[in-house]
Amino acid sequence: AAAAPAAATAAGAAQRPPKAKIDVGKSAPQPSSTSNFRNVQTVYEVPNAYVTSESVEATRPVTFPIDSLSQLLGWCPGADQFNVSGVKLRARDKHHGPQTLVCHDMMGGYQQDKHPQGEGYRDVFRLMHWQFIDIFVYFSHSLVTVPPPVWVNAAHRNGVRVLGTFITEWDAGSAVCRDLLQTPASARSTAQKLVEVAEYYGFDGWLLNFENPIPPEHVPEMLRFVELLTKLLHQRKPHGLVIWYDSVTISGELKWQDELNSQNKPFFDRCDGIFLNYKWTLDHLKRSYAHAGLRHHQVYAGVDVFGRGTFGGGGYNTHAAVSAVLAQHLSCAIFAPGWLFENEDKEKFDENTQKMWKPIISQLQPRSLLGLPLVTSFCLGYGTRLFRQGVVESSSEWSHMSRADPQATLLFCCSPNPYFPGTGLEQVFADLAVEYDYTDGFEGGNCVRVRGTVQRQLASTIKYARCVVRLLSCYAELNRPVCVSVTTKVAAATAAVPQLMLALTREFEGMTYITLDPQADVAGDATLPQSDDAKLRDKYNVCASKRSGCENATWFYAPSSSCTALEELCECRDNEGWKTHHFILFDKALRGIAIKEIRLVLAVTPEQSGGAQIDVKVGRLGIAELASMHRVPGGVSDVRVHGTSFRASPSANHTLLSCFLSWLPEVVTATSETVAHYNIFEVSQQPRCLGRAYTNAFHVCNLSVPVVSSEKTELVFVVQSVSCSGLCVALDAAPKARLFFRLPKH
Repeated sequence: AAAAPAAATAAGAAQRPPKAKIDVGKSAPQPSSTSNFRNVQTVYEVPNAYVTSESVEATRPVTFPIDSLSQLLGWCPGADQFNVSGVKLRARDKHHGPQTLVCHDMMGGYQQDKHPQGEGYRDVFRLMHWQFIDIFVYFSHSLVTVPPPVWVNAAHRNGVRVLGTFITEWDAGSAVCRDLLQTPASARSTAQKLVEVAEYYGFDGWLLNFENPIPPEHVPEMLRFVELLTKLLHQRKPHGLVIWYDSVTISGELKWQDELNSQNKPFFDRCDGIFLNYKWTLDHLKRSYAHAGLRHHQVYAGVDVFGRGTFGGGGYNTHAAVSAVLAQHLSCAIFAPGWLFENEDKEKFDENTQKMWKPIISQLQPRSLLGLPLVTSFCLGYGTRLFRQGVVESSSEWSHMSRADPQATLLFCCSPNPYFPGTGLEQVFADLAVEYDYTDGFEGGNCVRVRGTVQRQLASTIKYARCVVRLLSCYAELNRPVCVSVTTKVAAATAAVPQLMLALTREFEGMTYITLDPQADVAGDATLPQSDDAKLRDKYNVCASKRSGCENATWFYAPSSSCTALEELCECRDNEGWKTHHFILFDKALRGIAIKEIRLVLAVTPEQSGGAQIDVKVGRLGIAELASMHRVPGGVSDVRVHGTSFRASPSANHTLLSCFLSWLPEVVTATSETVAHYNIFEVSQQPRCLGRAYTNAFHVCNLSVPVVSSEKTELVFVVQSVSCSGLCVALDAAPKARLFFRLPKH
């Protein structure tokens, strides 16, 4: 199997809880709490001998590759739920230009990333620029490389497709190819299994890398295998990809071409692209473009960050090779960016990452996420602390890439009027820095921070100067009433008030801009038309405002300060200086218009300029259709506790409990919303959040439990569903499982 021990799938279906009633204006509708206990354990009599810490560690879920063809052909789904990606691929805008592929290859693979529930330390290899990446390949030197779910979840949330690797090497690889290609039936069986593996674990396709010669008589079968795998994958996953690595030629010879030519084009013609070896020259690229024809963007020129014969030498000069590839209208495949983690100072990993990637992404366009809801706390999937609703939940380092949110674009522009940049006031904000801040956050491990000094005094003839930070690229159509929310923390001495600017677009028309100002006094600005919009206004207690300065003036509505109903819906609490503002857009004139980009605006007047300080943090950004905020997050049933084990605790009168939890997700209906993740709690005394799950299983490891010898102890585990809009089921209404146990007398 492709994974280590995990909870078995719970058998049988428990009775579903009653359907929740939707109560408009209240917090997220909750399931009935009359029968929340799906499984009540009998008293577990703990044996006299505790298990050792080593055996507890051995039960920790781990992702493994598949090492042989016989293992692959014998593989069956269902035994390792922990390694299934729970995040579906987010839709992106169709980008018709060059693509960016990143191939993982870091220390042989399956390092710190092999644990689906993350690690208790921060120093792990990670990516920070998902919005500029189109394809991520997880690579190892095992026969079948199954990408760990932490990578798949992070990539999918940012709209990036993930490929595993099917690789054969040396004499052992020749033997695999012989068995694979000996008959059409063996090739078909292998192709079918590869598709089943990708479908079950939730990733998007395969990189095929044959690093050994193939007998000429087997080459025709290899061509059929590549074509069949691509066809079967597209049938099950229309967005799936099969990419061929430039190694074996049409004659069966192992000979890297470093270009697309007649020796490898037959393989390219039967799949979705080719990954060129990284020792190319500019002439190789030009010939590749000529051979590819209209498919030139499906030619991925390899760029080795280790610099092994690659153009420009790799390392911090990797951008030179990327520039050369893009100049020839080909796509680039950045190979082994883990060089930063392996060879450079791990304490400066974030700094070094920006040093290497900044000149690369300056040549790329950020991709736009499509659809609603769109919610992000800008979490990178690791941190020195863990924040929950603005409060420190843990002061320990952590890493869990499954928590990586859609990332901020963080491009910076300044002008007195954001619609007409380049008017000479850039120096006003020259000292400002836009960065990720790991010392504070609203949800996860960090926030986005803008801070610095206003460098120049504005002339009194200038009304204001604006600093504009591009937070997020997206494409969200406003066909129904929409709620936009932003959570910020503003330092007391900050001169500027943060506002949101929405860049709107309509097909075949130019851009329109709306500024959402949390301090605007919009009451009485305009008379609200008598329509369904008026009813919506009354429901949410909002004020009306008509904004000018747009080509087509439109109605939008901002909630008043007394809009407690909406605040309850959004599940955002004002803690530790964080403040959430909500805006509702729901006029019919907005229909057919889409939000193209979300920007943070900091406006400074002449009275505020000249040495004034700016320090603004953005902790959360959310856009959701108002109707979705009244739906129940998808429920679960049949919560079970199994695989229970205990070990002695260094704390007196405590034991360390490890166990597995599993549950059955319920079908999403018209009155419920897709689940983004599950929060796992233990609530027998004060609620303790044990972590997040992105599939229907969770491993509780070394939970410290106060006990009295020979007396019965009760634990209550809760599985709390959280929707894609960020709404969650109340703890007292969420399904639970009880565990009773009794320790022996000493």
